[in-house]
Amino acid sequence: MCKAPQTLADGTVVGCRNCSQCFGRSVDDWTGRCIAESKFAKAPFFISLTYGRELDENDVQAGPSDHLRAAVLTYSDVQKYFKRLRKNGYPARYFAVGEYGSAKGRAHWHILVFWKDAIPAHKPSTRAVPVRFMEAHWPHGWSTWEPLGLAPEDTAAAVRYVCKYLNKELGGAERQALCRMSKKPLLGAAWLHERARLHVSQGISPKDLFYSFPDLTARDGSPKRFMLRPGSAAADLFCQSFNDQWAAAYACTPLYARRVVVRKTQGEEIPVEESQIVGFKGDGRPPPPSDLMDEYGDRVLKLYEGKVEWLLKDAKKLEEYRDRIRAKYWNPVYGAGFNLYPPHLQG
Repeated sequence: MCKAPQTLADGTVVGCRNCSQCFGRSVDDWTGRCIAESKFAKAPFFISLTYGRELDENDVQAGPSDHLRAAVLTYSDVQKYFKRLRKNGYPARYFAVGEYGSAKGRAHWHILVFWKDAIPAHKPSTRAVPVRFMEAHWPHGWSTWEPLGLAPEDTAAAVRYVCKYLNKELGGAERQALCRMSKKPLLGAAWLHERARLHVSQGISPKDLFYSFPDLTARDGSPKRFMLRPGSAAADLFCQSFNDQWAAAYACTPLYARRVVVRKTQGEEIPVEESQIVGFKGDGRPPPPSDLMDEYGDRVLKLYEGKVEWLLKDAKKLEEYRDRIRAKYWNPVYGAGFNLYPPHLQG
């Protein structure tokens, strides 16, 4: 529970992103998604990139002072590092945390790397015995490579290890650690698509955003549960992937519309505008009802109509546009409701 939740203009309550509770939720989210990414990776590695000495006249790190980039975290160095790797046939996905050393304040990076295919030549290390070496793709200094096991516990431990640097001076203005990761597509995207596919293949709709891995358990032996943050890009990707795959498998797409429904709150009946499935496109099998998918449709429609309100300042034109949207999402054959099935599938 966030210590200082914030309320947006539309009434949505969100976390402050600065307290320990919000930080803990973020770490859990990153941990689950990194484990998901490792399921489709050839091999996960924990890599540390540091900066060496200043270059001399022969471009050798033998200068009298520290490397210029050691003074400030420069994310573009990490981006160029992975660009060089891809160019040489080593595609990879990553979760990176940059921080300043506690002794000398020098910038360096800790990166959880998920190799998609071939792995570059390297000198393997262990946490107890690190082995530094000069790597061609990182011309700024030293590299340390630690292979991780394929067990999800290893990935989870590595994520929490790098995230501890983000916890320095949590919430303070002086906090200077950086967290960056692969975003196109986002980490764990392949696993989320596969999870959506499993729901479609079993003919069920997702009910919530919780997930777990069969080979990862909590201390009491129960499955370790993770949760996609509601409204996040990962949660939206999962929901949209389910809609797309269901439409492809069953030739039926749910159509949403905003309608006013009456909700009882503290004994009072209050009209609330919510999203509902009002029909289906196609004659195939519709997905079972799901509050999660209705909430996703509600967010999509709010965003869609919000853009229209921003673009169309004329109230009359806006109402005409909304009428067209309502007509598009209203199916005269099936009518409105959550559990709608074509007549040939009823009974």
